[in-house]
Amino acid sequence: MSTALGIIILAEVALTLFTAWGIMNEKRFVRFERRVAAAVKANLRYFSKKRAAAQHRRVNARVLYTPLRANSPHDASRAA
Repeated sequence: MSTALGIIILAEVALTLFTAWGIMNEKRFVRFERRVAAAVKANLRYFSKKRAAAQHRRVNARVLYTPLRANSPHDASRAA
C-alpha cells in the first residue's frame, strides 16, 4: 500500500509543478499543448486508417471467397 501511495503522491506533486510551470510560461505551455494535440490527432488518424484497411481486407476475404462443393456443377465445367 505504501508504494501505491508514494506513486500517487509523486504524480500529484508532478502535476502541481507542471501546472505552476504552465502558468508562469503560458506561451510555451500552449505550444506544448498544441504539439501534444497534433500528435494525438495524427495517431488517431493513422490507427483509424489502419483499422479501416484491416476491416476492408476481412470483408473482401469473406465476399470473394466462395468454396466449391466436391460434386458441384462448377467442377464438371472445369474438367471439360
